[in-house]
Amino acid sequence: GLAPPPGLSAPPAITAQSAISRDVAAMGLADVAGPISATVSRATSIEVPLTPVEGKRIDAAAARAEYLRSLAQGKPALTLVVIGHVDAGKSTLMGHLLILLGDVTQRQQHKNESESRKAGKGSFAFAWVLDESEAERARGVTMDIASTSFETPGKRVQLLDAPGHRDFIPNMITGTAQADVAILVISAGKGEFEAGFDLGGQTREHALLARALGVNHVIVAINKMDVEGWAQERYDYIVSRLHPFLKGIGFKDQNLSYVPLSGYNGENLLEPYSIPWFNGGSLVNAIDALPPIAKDYEHASRFVVSDILKVGASAAVVQGTLLCGLLRAGDAVTLLPNGGPGTIRSIDTGASSSWLGPGASAAINVAGVDTAQIRIGSVFCDTFAPATVGIAIRAQLVVFETDTAILPGTKVVLHHHQLAQPSHIRKLVSMLDRTSGAVIKANPRCIPKNSAAIVEIKMDAPLCIEPFRACRDMGRVLLRAAGKTVAAGIVLDVLQG
Repeated sequence: GLAPPPGLSAPPAITAQSAISRDVAAMGLADVAGPISATVSRATSIEVPLTPVEGKRIDAAAARAEYLRSLAQGKPALTLVVIGHVDAGKSTLMGHLLILLGDVTQRQQHKNESESRKAGKGSFAFAWVLDESEAERARGVTMDIASTSFETPGKRVQLLDAPGHRDFIPNMITGTAQADVAILVISAGKGEFEAGFDLGGQTREHALLARALGVNHVIVAINKMDVEGWAQERYDYIVSRLHPFLKGIGFKDQNLSYVPLSGYNGENLLEPYSIPWFNGGSLVNAIDALPPIAKDYEHASRFVVSDILKVGASAAVVQGTLLCGLLRAGDAVTLLPNGGPGTIRSIDTGASSSWLGPGASAAINVAGVDTAQIRIGSVFCDTFAPATVGIAIRAQLVVFETDTAILPGTKVVLHHHQLAQPSHIRKLVSMLDRTSGAVIKANPRCIPKNSAAIVEIKMDAPLCIEPFRACRDMGRVLLRAAGKTVAAGIVLDVLQG
């Protein structure tokens, strides 16, 4: 028989460690709360050619066997998000890479060049490959998640280009929650790296959010090296500042790589550029060197809605991402937190397959559900094993650098995949020792910054959410207040009142 290749086993069982060393470590924020190591498996798309069967759930064992047989037939797939401080050159970098890979037609390329020159923004031609809206082009910044796909010699990549401006952090969270790996783009320009990293920029917050959302692997693209004359001293300085920080928030040495490049000139993107002091290869080489990503295809399906494309009286077409499990035409699903049962009519992945694997995005046509109840953030679940719904959760959090302590009654916005749900801290259950995970104080009056705690959070409306131990992809939360990320953590329990 075929043995699963590395990274394709089911997520490991959660062992009986202390609460914080087990859960906060798995959440990936160990070293923010204390020196606790962590590994979190992530999902990506898989190819299982299955025949639709009306109203039946997928045979997980048969699907897994079919998947393993299909591995030799195609390239590994992953979802990659591009993050970093505003003006680091993310869209220019990835737009130019898409052109070099042949994924942009010559006609579209000429159109972008002509229109950007007419708008007095000739240097934005590459960025306009991904920044397509009038508002983004007028402001010169990415505002929403841009999504496309490309292939390298060794990978099939779903690309998500995230906004860097702090005003659009919620959109960045939405995109990063779908990603397996990240490219963190850094500007090497004098003062530009410092503005993003030291002076309240988004470099730190983006990296922290990516880790909190389960991203394990990061390629650090040190952009605009041409502006610095490809000076090794500048590259070494940036790496020396970034690496300890990235390790400190839970990234492992072996999961971090650094690539000097020029997005605008296209140097060291596709083919290795001649750099006397660097022999680590190009950006595409770094993408192809990423290891296989663990995929949770045995769990019951959870499909999160990101956009509503068409709604009828008894059917709808929605865009979204399958977090875990397998989904195919004919499957029975239930819409949560409200909406009732339905059936998948068809799945449009842009390919010929009628199935969907974990981590993959697609448009699905669903019949039978109460279409009036479909919202951004709604979840279509396996009818035979639906997710839980609650009005409150008990969560284990790591509190970041905050201006004020967290108190009972503190209002927050709870981010869970596509959903940003107004909520408040209902109860402070306990503070935890950052190293051992032991309870150091029950019922504290407040939770200070840079601490770990268990709290109860009451949402303004019921939410489809699950404990981390039951479903990792449905069990992570972020809390924001006053435009800042104040805490991140995992769900311990879903509460009904």
